[in-house]
Amino acid sequence: MSSFPYERLDLSTYAFRLLILRKGGHFDPIRCNLVQAILDDKYLIPYKALSYMWGDASDRIEIKVDERTFGITRNLYDALDHLRSETTDIFLWVDAVCIDQEHHKERNHQVGQMKRIYENADNVIIWLGPGSHETDTLFKMIQRLDKESAEISRRAPIDTWIARWSDLLYEGSRIPAWQLNILRDALRETLARKWFERIWVIQEAYNAKTATVVCGYSAVRSRTFALMPAAMGIEPLLQQQALLAVMPGPLRWQKESPCRGA
Repeated sequence: MSSFPYERLDLSTYAFRLLILRKGGHFDPIRCNLVQAILDDKYLIPYKALSYMWGDASDRIEIKVDERTFGITRNLYDALDHLRSETTDIFLWVDAVCIDQEHHKERNHQVGQMKRIYENADNVIIWLGPGSHETDTLFKMIQRLDKESAEISRRAPIDTWIARWSDLLYEGSRIPAWQLNILRDALRETLARKWFERIWVIQEAYNAKTATVVCGYSAVRSRTFALMPAAMGIEPLLQQQALLAVMPGPLRWQKESPCRGA
């Protein structure tokens, strides 16, 4: 039996649960509620899906779910703490909480519709972990490049995107060479995060209509992040490149129809 009293899902339908991450400040306890929804309901409330590493299962922190104590890994706690808003509740799908992990039939049912859960999400949040001064600086630079390239059509060749960003990085900016080297090191460190080692997240990124890459309190759209190694002259490892290639962005758009999200 599960230690948390989940309300049973109707496994004959596309039922699933959403986590309502209640608004709060950084020092407030994390409070959440669970609600049931149906994936094929035309009135399905907009939600975001979290893609993350569970982390060390023995390192757990307690939060409140439906006013009951619920233990989650430290990495998930950090994600929820960084993602929550001070003013607005957020609807999220988080596998470790939304699925009764001790109910095998339910778990198999939910895994079977994982593709649809990520496809239906308004946005997939790729959580890479806490940030640093270096990653904050890197993400600010990526945000600027994303803003400067807003006019580029998603059908444009990859070379067009890379040329635009390379021009901004090396000729259109006043960033000195030593600082660019620091930014490259920050990108290498970001790509070395545990998320890029996990095979399972490939389907999560691929099925996303849109995705946001989050590191600490900094966030950038995947459409820009995915081409940063090429723009900055960095060669990712094979697993890293495989994940960059399936994120919503130019690398993926070149291989599919133009009807999917950005």
